[in-house]
Amino acid sequence: MNKRFLISAIALLSLGTVTNLSSQKVSAASIVVRSKAFVYNSRGHRTSKYYLKGSYIGHASSKRIHGRNYYKVGANKYIRKSNARLKKSSVASKVNNSNNSSVSATVSNQKNAANFMSFLASQKSLSAAQRSEARTAAKLLRTGSLSSQSAPS
Repeated sequence: MNKRFLISAIALLSLGTVTNLSSQKVSAASIVVRSKAFVYNSRGHRTSKYYLKGSYIGHASSKRIHGRNYYKVGANKYIRKSNARLKKSSVASKVNNSNNSSVSATVSNQKNAANFMSFLASQKSLSAAQRSEARTAAKLLRTGSLSSQSAPS
């Protein structure tokens, strides 16, 4: 599983070698629970399970059941919209095609992305080359450049 994440991250960071790239923006949303939110089934019946205030839940879709609005949080699991709110985060990637050589990535939560790559770099289940690439990706996310020297003026 970790190898798939690492390979995906490396593929995203190597976008500069591909020609004819375009800018794209991806928007993701998660649900933040405002007050204790009980889980409902697809017929609108409350179950004994609930989420506490401040919980973050992945968001799949919205659904209206018997006149009430719900967020789908799992298979046959829904919480009321009145008990939660959407927290949007965006990931944007911008590619400069003038020389097919420069790529700049902007991640709304770049610190977490760098920490994730550092976590992958410490995993013993990955090969040495994969750990090295993860360290390189973490450094790129933290500093914006791969070398420790400043750019020539």
